[in-house]
Amino acid sequence: MKAVQISRYSRKLNAQINMVAVPTINSTQVLIKTKVAGVDPHLVLAITGKVKLFFLF
Repeated sequence: MKAVQISRYSRKLNAQINMVAVPTINSTQVLIKTKVAGVDPHLVLAITGKVKLFFLF
C-alpha cells in the first residue's frame, strides 16, 4: 500500500510517497481502507518548525 511519509524535521516540507507492507491484524483488530486523507495545517507548521507545540500537564 502507499504511505505518505516525512523522514525528518525540516523547514522545507519534504514528504514522500512510499510503498509499505500491508499491516497484519489479529482477531481483535480491523483494517480500514482509506480513499482520502487530510493534514491539519497546524501539524504542517509544527513539522516545519514554524510553530512550537505546547502541552499542559
